[in-house]
Amino acid sequence: MGSRSRTLRIGKVEHGWDLLRACDAAGLVLVTFDRRTIALHAARLTQHGEGHSGVIVFRGLVRRLDYGYQARLLTEFWQERARTWDWKNLVLYLPAT
Repeated sequence: MGSRSRTLRIGKVEHGWDLLRACDAAGLVLVTFDRRTIALHAARLTQHGEGHSGVIVFRGLVRRLDYGYQARLLTEFWQERARTWDWKNLVLYLPAT
């Protein structure tokens, strides 16, 4: 059984927590390079009882334009471990250290 990919299309996002709320409403795990603010926004939503549907953050050694490496990291991680996880309020960094 294959997995399906979904894309969330939203308008202008003022704050990271707006994006996290939109992903949560759609049941999507957010994948981002935003190491500076998104984990903080996710923590604040969780502390205030809203939560989020999960976040995967690429570490600094993953180049933004290296789509092949990004795809391999996500695919290998998802196939090996993450498919059965409960992603609610989980923030994970890739690659694992």
